[in-house]
Amino acid sequence: MKAISNIPALAAIFCCIAGSTALAADVPVAQIQAPNIGMQFDENGRTTITARFDGRSMVVGPASASESLLVDGKRLELWRVKRQSTATFSDKRGTARRLTITAQAADIEREETVDAFDRYGRVLVINVRYINRGAHPVHVTGWRNASYTIAAGENRNGTAFWSLQSGSYEKRPDWVVPLKAGFHQDNYLGMNADDYGGGTPVVDIWRPDFGIAVGHDELTPQLVSEPVAMPSDDRATLAIEGKQNLVLRPGASFQTPETFVAVHQRDYFEALRDYRRMMMDRGVHFEEPAAGAFDPIWCAWGFGRKFQPE
Repeated sequence: MKAISNIPALAAIFCCIAGSTALAADVPVAQIQAPNIGMQFDENGRTTITARFDGRSMVVGPASASESLLVDGKRLELWRVKRQSTATFSDKRGTARRLTITAQAADIEREETVDAFDRYGRVLVINVRYINRGAHPVHVTGWRNASYTIAAGENRNGTAFWSLQSGSYEKRPDWVVPLKAGFHQDNYLGMNADDYGGGTPVVDIWRPDFGIAVGHDELTPQLVSEPVAMPSDDRATLAIEGKQNLVLRPGASFQTPETFVAVHQRDYFEALRDYRRMMMDRGVHFEEPAAGAFDPIWCAWGFGRKFQPE
């Protein structure tokens, strides 16, 4: 293992291991570490997330195909890592350490960058670009980013998880809910009914000792879904998905929206504060609310649509 030295305390740390066909699937070929969150890649491009708080490092869940592509009806989930590199990167959000992974599945190459910004110790920012390296066009119908599993650990026999849901629906389900086995919600950020849709582009799942959030930080609305599910009593999942209808010709490429993964303690407020800070650093300005915003108003959400004055 070769580690990059002379990195200040609490700065991002990178450790890279040369790829080898002899490596087991769960042996990292590259990793990136910020003060509170780490990400490891195995030889098949699968990732493992760790959370570090109070001197304790905790694996969030098993290795997962966190970034995948739907091509000609087939989901490409195993991406053989070809090369990796690290560098310093900076933008409006400040300085970051950047890990770049290049991986291959069939004729499609995936170039992924993971940024650990000095300002956000709990967050990793992800950009993914796909290139057709083959001789024939392919039909891309969808993509998935930031797909992770959180294990229930010792809490599997009770309410293992709570979750922040981002979708807005006509039936008005709660946005903060305890998860039960069999739960699934797409959290589509487009219109889910004639007059319902949109939402904050962040979903979150937490258990008593830590939580994980994913989202996108684009400056324009994105018609994506952020599905949250609990397929069994020992685990829950979250991700960001987008539908696509694109013919990717030889040599052509396309890029998914910028996404992020964050870890935190306690409930979802910590993750939303980190998201707010990132958006403000990217130039989003929040106006102070007018005094009238706190006055009582008529609202059909409170009284229902069939309420009559009499």
